[in-house]
Amino acid sequence: MRNRRRRKGFTLIELLVVIAIIAILVSLLLPAVQQAREAARRTQCRNNLHNLGLALHNYHDVYSVFPSGTGVPGGDCQNGRWGTQAASGNCVPWRWGLHNTGSHWVKILPQIDQGPLYDSIPFEDDVRRFFFGGTSESGRNFPNIRSTKIPVLLCPSDSITIRLDRGHRNYGLSGGYQFTDDRGRCGNIYNRRQQWQQYGFERLSGWAGHGSTNRPDRISGMFSRYVWASKISGVTDGTSNTIMAGEVRPNCTDHQAGGWYDANYVSAGFTTAPINYPTCQGESPYQNLGGTSCNNWSTWQVSMGFKSSHTGGAFFLLGDGSVTFLNENIDYRTYQGLGDRKDGQVIGAF
Repeated sequence: MRNRRRRKGFTLIELLVVIAIIAILVSLLLPAVQQAREAARRTQCRNNLHNLGLALHNYHDVYSVFPSGTGVPGGDCQNGRWGTQAASGNCVPWRWGLHNTGSHWVKILPQIDQGPLYDSIPFEDDVRRFFFGGTSESGRNFPNIRSTKIPVLLCPSDSITIRLDRGHRNYGLSGGYQFTDDRGRCGNIYNRRQQWQQYGFERLSGWAGHGSTNRPDRISGMFSRYVWASKISGVTDGTSNTIMAGEVRPNCTDHQAGGWYDANYVSAGFTTAPINYPTCQGESPYQNLGGTSCNNWSTWQVSMGFKSSHTGGAFFLLGDGSVTFLNENIDYRTYQGLGDRKDGQVIGAF
């Protein structure tokens, strides 16, 4: 009787067992891979802020002041190059015109290795129009280059789905604890004077709405929305105790969803709202307009706060150039003390 030769191979059951084991191993490894990737993204994000800190200080070394934005208070166009538009009252960041010199970030392009782009900008003309394209007030035709991206201004952890024709950015300069309109939607929960007094903030100086002023006595942080910015000497609480910049998310506020070059959309971020207060489109508990609509990207009092895509908090650049990660559950008084450059608050470990 002939011996039957047994064929080598897996049975169906054995194959299914192997597939199941592989699937289990993949499911166990996938979170670790994702965590490793996020750790790398966080490192890049932190490095970006560190490099921006170096650029801001290099700018200060040259001009003895940090970079400013665009605009003058109350539409007053009487000074310098704004004199030609005195009658129009249009000298504010959200208007086109010869007064518009672009955002704070435009001013530091040479310090972030973007010298050729900086050299191409006609600062004697309408800088906002230069990026958006069209005919300027002086009659010059500009190309539309508003999608230009600056890598150091982007955090790789954030997925931006808003206004994809814009060159976005994930970092905002700090206006500190600043009065900001809630547009009548959620009871001014972070602008109440009694809350300021509860936390001992009677001396806070952020009275100008949205930081729209050139008066340093009305700006809590290191930057205004207009053409005032602090000097190092103006940070009397100490640069290591004062926030200079932090993370922002374009999906979470209409005033961060423009472009890095646009002075209106690069108005200073504020510490007024807690870190990561939820106002992001496509993320719960986002609300469309109507009702209280506190969790809406155009409820400025809460939407213009600092936010990140990192779990549990956000990265912040301090005035001395160091970068730290602040927990989103940080004590509110401590956070506002870090936002204000001259409130005299003693900040302990944070």
